[in-house]
Amino acid sequence: MTTRSVLTLPNPGTKAAPAKFKGGFAEVKDFLKHYEKLCDYHNLSSEGEKCESITQYMSRHISEFVEGLSSFRSHSWSKLKVDILKYYDVDLDTKCYRFKDLLSYVKTTRGKKIPTLSAWKKYVRGFIRIGGWLEEAKKLTSEEYASYFWEGIYKKLHIKIETRLMANEPDTDLSEAFPVDRVIAIAEKLLHRDRFDADLLLSEVETESESDSSTEENSDVSTDSESSESETEFFRKKKKANEPKVKKETKTSSKDKKAGITSPEPMDEMEGLIKRMNTISLDDPDYALYYYRATQIDPTQIDPTIKEMIAAPILKRGNNNRADYKPNNAQNGQSNVRQNDNRNPNYKGPPPGTRFYNPPNTPFNERTCFGCGEKGHGIPVCPQVNKLISDGKLQRSARGQIIRPDGRSIRCLPEESVLEAL
Repeated sequence: MTTRSVLTLPNPGTKAAPAKFKGGFAEVKDFLKHYEKLCDYHNLSSEGEKCESITQYMSRHISEFVEGLSSFRSHSWSKLKVDILKYYDVDLDTKCYRFKDLLSYVKTTRGKKIPTLSAWKKYVRGFIRIGGWLEEAKKLTSEEYASYFWEGIYKKLHIKIETRLMANEPDTDLSEAFPVDRVIAIAEKLLHRDRFDADLLLSEVETESESDSSTEENSDVSTDSESSESETEFFRKKKKANEPKVKKETKTSSKDKKAGITSPEPMDEMEGLIKRMNTISLDDPDYALYYYRATQIDPTQIDPTIKEMIAAPILKRGNNNRADYKPNNAQNGQSNVRQNDNRNPNYKGPPPGTRFYNPPNTPFNERTCFGCGEKGHGIPVCPQVNKLISDGKLQRSARGQIIRPDGRSIRCLPEESVLEAL
């Protein structure tokens, strides 16, 4: 005969082994009971062997947690068992109902019809499930148990049972609740499936259902299947209330999907704004609007140096009335490309034949920049000038001129750029 020992314990996953414990509070108690029975059967008397062997029946992260407990390292099985029950919330399994759960169940069932024996037994099962646990936990006295059991019965059946009780025992003390066993016995007789007048009784119940439908709530039902749902419905709602709430993800509006509306890509939007800004002057009211929209685009979606190349708008002082606004060059039919004369009305421009002279109607990509001396852009969008401004080495005045950080102007020779004059 094979001697049972720690070596004869069933391998994890086999029929005799306990189901792998994954941390559920409803499983921990049964898991420990099953494991202790295995230990007794295989003669594991050493607490160290019990502690070492239990981890093979646990999931990986559970076993790592158990191995970190001081009770496991000290090979104390009694303390380890207490720790496992403590940290895996066995209280959630043993303390499953409260007094308000019983009140909620009674309020739900007292308005539901009980026309058949099946519906009655469902009511009794549901009440015993909650009330019996509360009474066992000393949270409900036997008198309160009987009182709430009586209170949860549908009112018409309530009257019939009380009439039968008083007829059998006229001297019953009404200061105390009717015994639950007597109430159940009378209800089962009244709702007996093999009564000689069962068909007549059902017809009477259906008639009462129709006559009461005009005065009772719409939730009252007359059929067996609907009236017997009170227990199932209660526990379904309770389970749903205990489930963790998951934050819902925001979804795109169905109207936007139908219309095919999609937000533009950040780079496409930035390119469109820059094209519009290059056709108007810095003091144009629309330029400030485009500038604001460009600065609000997510910087992680575009090249960050692009925003540094955009010139800030020139804010007008004094009266901003739209009626007093003078149209810019584009509205006068002239070239709409930004030039220095848009920033300084007294500026006449460089003389013809000089380095920075740009004939009228010269395309933007062929103009020479006053800031760096290179072609292809103007000083408002000059990368080198805007880099010095962002570093604090230069600044832009309210009129759009490039000046020193202390406010002094930069004096340039006729053929000299701003960067060459520094």
